Amino acid sequence: MTYRDRDRTHRRRVWRRARWIGTIAVLLAAVWWATGDGPLRHLVKPASHLWSATPSASPTPEPSPAGGSPSASPSPSAAASAPASAYATVTPPTAASGFPPAPATAKSELATLVEARNRDSEHYQRGAFGPGWSGEGHYPKLPGGCEARDEVLRRDLTGVKAGDRNRCIIFSGTLTDPFTGAVHPYSRYKPSQIQIDHVVALGAAWRSGASTWTQERRVQFANDIDDMLAVDKRANQDKSSKTPDQWKPQRSSWCSYASRWVGIKKRYGLSVTTQEKAALGEMLGACPAG
Repeated sequence: MTYRDRDRTHRRRVWRRARWIGTIAVLLAAVWWATGDGPLRHLVKPASHLWSATPSASPTPEPSPAGGSPSASPSPSAAASAPASAYATVTPPTAASGFPPAPATAKSELATLVEARNRDSEHYQRGAFGPGWSGEGHYPKLPGGCEARDEVLRRDLTGVKAGDRNRCIIFSGTLTDPFTGAVHPYSRYKPSQIQIDHVVALGAAWRSGASTWTQERRVQFANDIDDMLAVDKRANQDKSSKTPDQWKPQRSSWCSYASRWVGIKKRYGLSVTTQEKAALGEMLGACPAG
C-alpha cells in the first residue's frame, strides 16, 4: 500500500468516526431539548385539560387548606411553580344543607348571581389551579386521605369494589352517564370510557372570577367534588369548558345539572353572563313542579 493510499484510508476512518460522534451528539441534544431542561420541554410534558378516571400511581403531595373570601392573587406562572411541599391536603367548603341545592333554592340563587362579561381569558393557565392540573405535579388529597377522583368514582359508580386495606383504591364499578345515559363499566386496570368532569370547568371559573383568587382558593375549587361528576369521555370532551348556553347534557339531566352549576357559582361567588343565566333559567324550568 502506498503512502497516498494509507493516508486516504486514514482520512476515511477519521471521517466515519467524526460522523458517528456528530450523530450521537445531535440525538443527545434532541433528547435534552424535548425532555430535560431544554426550551422544548413544554411540548412533550402532559398538560391535559381532561381528568381521566384512570388513577396515576404517583404519590399526591399538594395544597394546604385555604378559606375566606377571594382576594388578589399571585401571577399564574408563579402559582404553577410553587414547591410540591406546599401541597398536602386541601379542604374545599361544603354545603350547609346538602348539594346540589333543591330546584327552588337553585332558582332563588340564580337570581342573586352577578351578571358580568367574561374576563381575563387571555391569561388563563390550568397550572394556577394546582400543579396537577398542568401536568407538572401531583393532585392533592382530601381530608379523608383520598384524591377527589377516587371520591367521585365511589359516589357516582354503582356496584363499587374498593380496596380492603386502602379505601382510596376503586377497583371496579358501573357508571350510568348523567350527560348521555350511556352505561360504562369501570376497571382500574383497563382503558376507560369514563372521565371526571368539572361541571363548572376551570376555564369557565377563571373567566367568571377565579382569575382574581389566591392560588389556595383555586386549588380548593379544583378539588371540590361537588363540582365534579364521573361522565362519558366523549361527552366530557365535547363539553370542555363550555357554559350552559353553549352546551347542555341530555334533557332529563337539565334540572340536576343546572342546580349543581348554580350552586357552585353561588358558593364561590362567580359571575354569569346574560346568555348563561338565561340558559340556566331554561334548564331549571325543566325541574318537576313542587
